[in-house]
Amino acid sequence: MMGSASILKQYLGFDDDHPIGLSISHGVDFNHTVNAYDIESIEPIHWAYNKDIYKRSYKLKPSIKIPHPWLLLHDMHKGEASIKDGKTLIIAPPPSKANDNNLYKLISHLNPLDLEILVKHRGGDKKIDSSVEFWESKGIKTISAGPPDTAFYKNLYFILSQFENILACTMSSAVVFGVSIGCKCELITNYFAQGYETANYLTKTSFDKKSFNINSSKEIILSIKNKNFVLARELCKKILGIEFINNKSEIKDKLKDECEKLRHPFNTYGKNIIISRTRLILFNIFKKSSIISGSVYKNFINKFNAHVTYIEMNEIDVFKDGINDKNFIIKKIKYRKGVNDPGSA
Repeated sequence: MMGSASILKQYLGFDDDHPIGLSISHGVDFNHTVNAYDIESIEPIHWAYNKDIYKRSYKLKPSIKIPHPWLLLHDMHKGEASIKDGKTLIIAPPPSKANDNNLYKLISHLNPLDLEILVKHRGGDKKIDSSVEFWESKGIKTISAGPPDTAFYKNLYFILSQFENILACTMSSAVVFGVSIGCKCELITNYFAQGYETANYLTKTSFDKKSFNINSSKEIILSIKNKNFVLARELCKKILGIEFINNKSEIKDKLKDECEKLRHPFNTYGKNIIISRTRLILFNIFKKSSIISGSVYKNFINKFNAHVTYIEMNEIDVFKDGINDKNFIIKKIKYRKGVNDPGSA
């Protein structure tokens, strides 16, 4: 996902065609989901880049402690990018007219010539193009790491490593990534982002549960607010698994061992043996990965019960103190394809 496999192959010295059957969270796992973030992905082994993730994954799926690909990338490429003194990179929320307008109201006093904005590649081409046009019309240059393909992490690394300062209104992964490689950061703490998630969003997250280990994100937020960037950098590197960075031989051995023990080349988390074997037979016939992942069945069911979750959230406040009536609004609404797809805004 997003180039994780190719980064790990390069780090471990594997050939390009070496299979890497690891799932990994598509954003930073702040310990904010009941089970490890994205553990339900199709890959048979989970990439646990810190001990908290490992604790929430190993009983559900084979898991290996490996530093986040971001740290591996930095270890291999540090020193290759130059710093743009005085420039600030804004980390934009998911693109939408409401999100863009609400953010601009809070930063309109800043000199656009001192800014660039990182536009997320989410929500379809129309929303992305509209967001780019909006920011360019305000005199702020836009930049993007592109879609979440195999080049994404490398693109994002060489973008963030060119900036000394970042300005963020959400707890985007780019905040943790940027701070972990030495960027100074300012947080806009009164911003509310709007977006859509899956219908079972609250059952998967732990924002309102005692299991939400709020210290995972709270310490990072407070250190940034207090401008203690030395501490902030160490905390960001910690959550990304810096303690595993010198375990290359151990990671190789563990990866080989877990692969040899697999009974199926795909994730069987939450599925019994009959369902797993049935999916494998159907996959061998139709050659559709959606059969293995289960998305084909979910899509069929959703046709009869098509809903998504609409959310308005002050993410920085939620990740600092948990949800309350002032920082979190949620409701279930009817799904409209291309309009309110989960993950878009």
